[in-house]
Amino acid sequence: MKLKLPNTSSSLVEAWLWLMGVTRSTHTVPPGAMPSQTDVDWFEFGCARAALAGLAGRDGSGVSATEGAAEADAAMAPLRKAVAMGYRSPDAYRTEDALDPLRGRDDFKLLMLELAMPAEPFGAAR
Repeated sequence: MKLKLPNTSSSLVEAWLWLMGVTRSTHTVPPGAMPSQTDVDWFEFGCARAALAGLAGRDGSGVSATEGAAEADAAMAPLRKAVAMGYRSPDAYRTEDALDPLRGRDDFKLLMLELAMPAEPFGAAR
């Protein structure tokens, strides 16, 4: 799955966040805003936040550099939640273009390391 990113405007990502009921200024998801709240929903939500971070500072983006840093921070929580809920495809996290703004972050690198490990490393062998 690839999130389609706008080239010069945050409007598509902003619209997606608005439809999901997300308040960008507080980086919160109100209860019930994401009705199904599946692991894929949380992954896509993290991708949208990361995409906003990537738009930061671009002319016409409407996202300042300061807001971009906050969006990058806000992207990590839903990505961790997606992993915790079972969305553990390293390839998806590795190849999703929307996550490019996060790749240099230590917390993202740690998340990728977690994905490389078995979900239950001490679970019974089958």
